[in-house]
Amino acid sequence: MKNLLLILVFSLLSIQSFAGGCPDGSEPVKSISADGTYFVYNCSAGNEKASSSTAKSLKFELDTTNGKLEDYSYITDPTGKFNKVHKFTTGSECGSKTRDIDWDNMVGEMETSDCGENSVRSQMVEQVWEDNRPGDIQPNQQWYSWDVYLPNDFPIQDSGKLLLGEFHNSECPHIAFTSQGGEDNGVLHFTTQKLWDGDCADYGEDTSKIPITQIQDMRGKWTNFHLEMKWENNETGLANLWLNGKQVLAYKGRTLTLQKENLNFMLFGLYQCCNDRDKVIKPAMAYFTTPKTSMNPITPVEVTLDNTKTSSSFKVKSKAVKPLEPIKKVGEAANNFDGSYALIIRTEPTDGQKNIGTAQFIIKDGKISIARKYRYLSTSAISSYDTFEGVIDKEGNIKASIELNPIMDMVEPKTIKFSGSMDSLQLRGKFEDIKSWDNNTKEYVLDENFYPSFFDVIIDFKKENY
Repeated sequence: MKNLLLILVFSLLSIQSFAGGCPDGSEPVKSISADGTYFVYNCSAGNEKASSSTAKSLKFELDTTNGKLEDYSYITDPTGKFNKVHKFTTGSECGSKTRDIDWDNMVGEMETSDCGENSVRSQMVEQVWEDNRPGDIQPNQQWYSWDVYLPNDFPIQDSGKLLLGEFHNSECPHIAFTSQGGEDNGVLHFTTQKLWDGDCADYGEDTSKIPITQIQDMRGKWTNFHLEMKWENNETGLANLWLNGKQVLAYKGRTLTLQKENLNFMLFGLYQCCNDRDKVIKPAMAYFTTPKTSMNPITPVEVTLDNTKTSSSFKVKSKAVKPLEPIKKVGEAANNFDGSYALIIRTEPTDGQKNIGTAQFIIKDGKISIARKYRYLSTSAISSYDTFEGVIDKEGNIKASIELNPIMDMVEPKTIKFSGSMDSLQLRGKFEDIKSWDNNTKEYVLDENFYPSFFDVIIDFKKENY
């Protein structure tokens, strides 16, 4: 009789403990105790069959602020694997839609349209604020699962950056799955970002860029992304990723962008960002399933990597992926010059020195680029900075070029080639064959009386320390 009462008490306690359901909203799973004397009600943690049944589809809507309606459709899966899938396409023309920007909550700067960065996109955006959550964020620890199909002709771009998925804060991604056009030659990375000097950056000591697969291996088949996240703004954050059941990433470190922790929503689809204006953006198409989420693994997983350290099981296939050489190869790159440098552009014509512009160099792995902030030019359009190309070798020697009109008058922009070094903190170039506008012939003509046939253009720069 006592044993019967004890069994009844255990049963009642088990039922009462889970009367309110599991933390993820699912009902507890009923099973028999190990000794067979009472019922046990457990949530799905550690139960692979139960965990798959508790996965929920996240709420998304099309990002019409940046993308076009005609670039997206929800269709019957043409591959036959799933019922319905999202079809995304991107073209060659940048997105010209003007977007509203919440400047009160912006830390850095942002272009008012995708054309400001020569970008194209077709994405779905998660409606975190309609998901009964305590704020506009992801749960602290969460699993995600979605599938991606890239057709056999899916392109690898010559410039820019492809994003196949990202968790965003309205200013830049907390994390993203990216491939740098040309430079990565198809390798897809897990990346984290930071707000650095008022701008978004995915490079530097406190960001991560870890290879996980490559576009070449994703073509012609479905690839399942199964992601475990612990969202933290410090070194206790975690990201574990499985592709088609194989663990490719074990990351430990910051997963939330500092200063932007209070908003974290997911985007999936195609985003081809920040392309060079002198290179054609190749049209692309891909299929995606709707991402699902759970507090536990959505499919069974086998841990093969040690997530006490940042590591990846993906190895670049040297035959399929060859390193891209710089446009102007100077020599072996050296990382000890990496960083940001404030610069001033000035001219030295016969009538003396004159400052015409300011900007910021970013040196990274032997390549030099112009940051999108702090741009000013008194004699040319700001877009002239988009034509800048530069490389630096291990000795600190620099070669660079930019298409620029360095004088006020109606003169055609011309490519100016620069050279210099880190020792001098100066680049020098010449603007030659000065031409003025002839109203009679309606063309530019050489006018040696108007300006000398050439004059020096100088870029002075210095390291910024933070």
